[in-house]
Amino acid sequence: MSVGTIERLPFVYYDEDKKLTGFAIELWEEIARDSNFTYKYSVEKNFSDLIKNTYTKYDISVANISITSDREKKADFSYSFFESGMAIAVKKGVEASIWKIIVDSGIFTFLLISFLVLLFVAHVIWFFERNIEEGTKDYFRDDYRHGIFDAFWWAFLVLVMGELEEGVSKRVLNCVLAAIWIIVSLFFISTITAKITTSMTVAKFQSDIKSYHDLVGLKVGVTKGSSHEKFLRKKGIGTVAFNTLDVLYSALRNEKVEAIVADYPILSYYATHDGAKWMMLTGEVFNHESYGFVFKDGSPYVEQVNRTLLKLRENGFYEKLYK
Repeated sequence: MSVGTIERLPFVYYDEDKKLTGFAIELWEEIARDSNFTYKYSVEKNFSDLIKNTYTKYDISVANISITSDREKKADFSYSFFESGMAIAVKKGVEASIWKIIVDSGIFTFLLISFLVLLFVAHVIWFFERNIEEGTKDYFRDDYRHGIFDAFWWAFLVLVMGELEEGVSKRVLNCVLAAIWIIVSLFFISTITAKITTSMTVAKFQSDIKSYHDLVGLKVGVTKGSSHEKFLRKKGIGTVAFNTLDVLYSALRNEKVEAIVADYPILSYYATHDGAKWMMLTGEVFNHESYGFVFKDGSPYVEQVNRTLLKLRENGFYEKLYK
């Protein structure tokens, strides 16, 4: 028999001796021993390739493959050997990184543009306001270095306070400019406030994911050709598909996506082992699924595998392996 599979801890993986093991592998090998099957593994790199080749190439595929109506149209399934569901994972600490929130919000870019505008306004004010000889306070000094500083500080105070100090401007043009600048200050303050509030809201939204409904508007990573990809798209949730789990995990860690969706036991295992320092599960398990062994359509092996699978449940092997 030709057996297709793919690495998916804890169902399929290589042990220290480079031998395939895992829950699905050990269960299948016990079925094969009991049924006197001889077989040879072919390990795929991409889940979509495993599913495609299951329909035409392999006698059976062994992994965490969900039983779905679409797949049933093209292949045969065994009885369910594992009850699962979909889960959501996010990067730890994203919601606590205030610095990242500020950087991502574009506030620094906005402040840089504001600084350049301030500098321009200061030059205009100083150019027309310098060399005014009156007995009143000489607010803008005549020399360039000190005068620009005076004008810049004046423009800054107007921007953040929305007020014009009485008696500063002596030119009509500068009075008009000052009035415009006061109006601009209202836009500036409201924009800064909106950017900070929006960024904090998005960060809170990411940390408060309770179900897949909360993924709307986020970039969500999935594996290409998976039932997760199809489910989320049906729900109107935008997805970014990756070929392998390793690339999917890397995308989350490098913040190319804001969350990922995969099978609960797969994410749970990774989040408590290799990803324990940076990844966590959030929200509830949803869209419960069942895993089964997959055969070519009309396969003669289905009945024997099902009988043996029932036998292993009855004699306690399945429970022991599960624990």
